[in-house]
Amino acid sequence: MKKSDCSGCEDNFYNGNNNLGVKECFRFRGQGNRVKKRYRIDYNTPTNIREAYQEVTCPTCYRKKGFAYMDKIPAYALTKEQREDKSRIEFIQGVNHP
Repeated sequence: MKKSDCSGCEDNFYNGNNNLGVKECFRFRGQGNRVKKRYRIDYNTPTNIREAYQEVTCPTCYRKKGFAYMDKIPAYALTKEQREDKSRIEFIQGVNHP
């Protein structure tokens, strides 16, 4: 992993980008920390929409304001077609409909 992988992370401040004399982020050499494929979603986005997750490559310790990062998309996150099918089935069965 290179320090350039930390660009945009909240903690990149500690990679020498400060006037405090701190040269390296305490997470940078953390055990198990590596660059890998992850999924990012905005905090204000419903988590059950599969298309809302963006595939990104970043360090496992990467943090950015307003986003959540996870290793895989949750099973409850459905595609548009799956949501439409579920809604259609619920309508036919009378679920959530008076």
